[in-house]
Amino acid sequence: MENLFSLFSKEFQYAMGWTVIHSLWQATFIAILSGVVMIVLRKKTAQTRYIVHNFALYGVLLASIVTFSFYFNNKNTAIAQESITKAITPIPTPKKSTKFSFETPKSLKVTIEAGELQPIVAPSPSPLSIDGMKTYFDANIYFVVLVWLLGVGLFILKLLGGISYVYYLRNQHNFPVDEYWFEMVEGLSKKVNIQKNIALVESALVRSPVVVGYLKPMILFPIGAINRLNPQEVEAILAHEIAHVMRHDYVFNIIQSVIEALLYFNPAVWWISANIRAERENCCDDVAIQLCGNSMAYAKSLVVVQEMQYYSAAFAMGFAGQRKNQLLLRVQRILNQSNNKTNVMEKLIATCLIVVGMVFISYGGPKELLPNLFDKTNFFESTDAPLSMSGYWNAKIEGDEVEVSFQSKTATSNWNSTHTFKKSEFSALPTTESDFTLTRETGTMAFKGKFEGNEGYGKYTFSENADFKAYLEKEGIEGVKESNMVHFFMSNINRDYIAFLKQNGYKNISKSNLQDLAIHGLTKEVLTSYFATFKNQDLSLNKVVELKIHGVNAKYKKELTDAGYIDVPLEQIVEAKIHGINGDYLKDLATSGYKASGLQEVIEFKIHGVNGTFIKKMMTATNNKLDHEGIVEAKIHGLDKMDVEKFKTTGTDPTTEDLRNYSIHGVDADYINLLTSLFGKLEPQRIVEAKIHGIDAKFVNSYKDMGFKNLSLQKAIEFKIHGVTADFVASLNKMGYSDMSASKVVELKIHGADAAFVKGFDDIGYKNMPINKLVEFKIHGVTPALVQSFEKIGYKDVPANKLVEMKIHGVTGDFIKGFQDIGFKNVNLNVAVALKIHELTPQYIQDMKAKGYKDLDLDEYINLKVRGFNK
Repeated sequence: MENLFSLFSKEFQYAMGWTVIHSLWQATFIAILSGVVMIVLRKKTAQTRYIVHNFALYGVLLASIVTFSFYFNNKNTAIAQESITKAITPIPTPKKSTKFSFETPKSLKVTIEAGELQPIVAPSPSPLSIDGMKTYFDANIYFVVLVWLLGVGLFILKLLGGISYVYYLRNQHNFPVDEYWFEMVEGLSKKVNIQKNIALVESALVRSPVVVGYLKPMILFPIGAINRLNPQEVEAILAHEIAHVMRHDYVFNIIQSVIEALLYFNPAVWWISANIRAERENCCDDVAIQLCGNSMAYAKSLVVVQEMQYYSAAFAMGFAGQRKNQLLLRVQRILNQSNNKTNVMEKLIATCLIVVGMVFISYGGPKELLPNLFDKTNFFESTDAPLSMSGYWNAKIEGDEVEVSFQSKTATSNWNSTHTFKKSEFSALPTTESDFTLTRETGTMAFKGKFEGNEGYGKYTFSENADFKAYLEKEGIEGVKESNMVHFFMSNINRDYIAFLKQNGYKNISKSNLQDLAIHGLTKEVLTSYFATFKNQDLSLNKVVELKIHGVNAKYKKELTDAGYIDVPLEQIVEAKIHGINGDYLKDLATSGYKASGLQEVIEFKIHGVNGTFIKKMMTATNNKLDHEGIVEAKIHGLDKMDVEKFKTTGTDPTTEDLRNYSIHGVDADYINLLTSLFGKLEPQRIVEAKIHGIDAKFVNSYKDMGFKNLSLQKAIEFKIHGVTADFVASLNKMGYSDMSASKVVELKIHGADAAFVKGFDDIGYKNMPINKLVEFKIHGVTPALVQSFEKIGYKDVPANKLVEMKIHGVTGDFIKGFQDIGFKNVNLNVAVALKIHELTPQYIQDMKAKGYKDLDLDEYINLKVRGFNK
């Protein structure tokens, strides 16, 4: 442990210890504050309360971070640590007579001879004072950090284990559901604007619906449950789980668990955290009710799921929660009933008392108290509680058989199992309440109860047969518990069964092997069938169990063989079964005339929803040009939703790629015929391009009415791309531009030369300007305002070419006026351009005149500038 602490500096240990201590009162204060806020907001929505509790939890974490930073960065930390050492270390005492000499302030030398002295200890403050408490915690800070580190380590391990189990749930013993349920999930997801795909599977590992994962969320339904519920109940459950996905609860739950692990010692944190989880479920309930629209039906779904619940992963978002009292509160809330909840302040007071008690234990008692406490209570001892051996039963007699349902409910489990026995195996089937038994080699099931007609009920107790357990150990099957023996009893595992397994080559049988065989009903008769059916396969006991779980049996193997799939690997057979491939599906594929090269191709067909009708349809549309990959690709891109046969009426022969592109962009046969009538026969890529840009009859005809009789598809697309509208063309027509080509219209639109631009020049006398000149004006920024600036200084009817030239070189009316102001009244426009090019200004001319260069014209001044005559 010292090696562990050597990894941390003393500053870290000191800061961490005090952070732990201070977090107790900080979290309590924040919890009380949040409790008061919740009283004020008790009538607000669940989302509001959820946010408040989250602020409280992150506030506790922030307070701890600030506290740690304060102690870690405080310059007095080292001094405090040094003072701690001095406070608990006695001053060394000389054992022999010693002389001490010192000088007084007046330089008088004094010598004192002291005999043997008693140890002098620094005076300690009162234990009940603040200084006393600080001194105590300073002296025991090592222990505080040690306990904190051990606890954090255990909680982090638990957190990682929970996340690992969620990963296990995602990847083990999951089976696909019917397409109807997928469509329901997709519809609910769209209602709440979830873009990511949400998977839905049946799981053999969960007992209530849960959602796991964030980037790729997956809803897990208990296997078989989805078919026992009505569609309204399933919709309610899915709506709740989708609400968790929408709210990103999976990520927030993990973050919350990390905070719980860091502050595991703090009751106030657990109280806040519990409220967060409760309000999180309430928020999802609200979303689900909005999606389903029936609060009563939703409340019933909560109760139904609670009845099937057994266990769910800590980091999975479950539907009904794990506590029945929480379920009751949720149902009452949904139905707007009073729930008689414990007063919020009562909970806060209880939290305060717990905190005070913990502080007292850590401070008030002798140091020996803590070791004694941990000696007497092993907080880390785990129990391996066996499945309950007693409970209730109910039965129904059918002919020579009795179907018995065993039920057992405890604080940690809810077990329900149904098995069928021969009537002859029972000692009696009493019609009045009495005791009777059912005995097998594994043990004895003692019943107490009675039958009324063909139905019975009562209590049961199981007791194992010690001789049979000893036999199992002798056969190498060790570690068998009473809970295992119950399963062996139900499936009538006996000596003959063990001998049968060994005769068939299974020499090393483990307890888990036997348990799995018993649970999944693998009797001698069933095993014999498997051994005969798959005699050429490497068939381990685990593989036999897997085959049974997935329903792979002799009948299924025959269905594959009849379809021509004979020498198929076992893994591929299991995969085919998982994906729902059966004899009917194989016969359906055969009707299409397409022969798959192997079972793997068939599996891919099934995964993507390809059936015989679709294959036949696609083969007809493509003149039998499609292979396996092409068929799958066609299905992926939704070609089944297209009337592919109708494409033959278009006179085209589309390839698979063409059809895929048509499907992606919504091109159908009618659209192709429309384009053909407008533009003639087109290539497939041009048809898709037209669809992408929204070219339709209304758009094209609107321009034909304006004179564009022979508008090509390319020009129509250009009109669309550049935003050429009918109004744009009509406004230019009113300005006199009625015989424009499509190219000129596009050119005007690209450069923004619209009717308003044309009218601006028309108003100042530049009428009927050529389109190319308008475009040139727009490109170079020639505006009516620029023209008017020249008119103000006497330049009227400036040619368009000259206007462009002056704009290019930056010649403006103000520039020319500057020369007019110094005596050059009639500045030639060509000269004005030359002045601008050579950067000659009125000031330059004034400077040259001052130097004696007077009575020169502008060309001469330009010549001076060119020759280098500067200021």
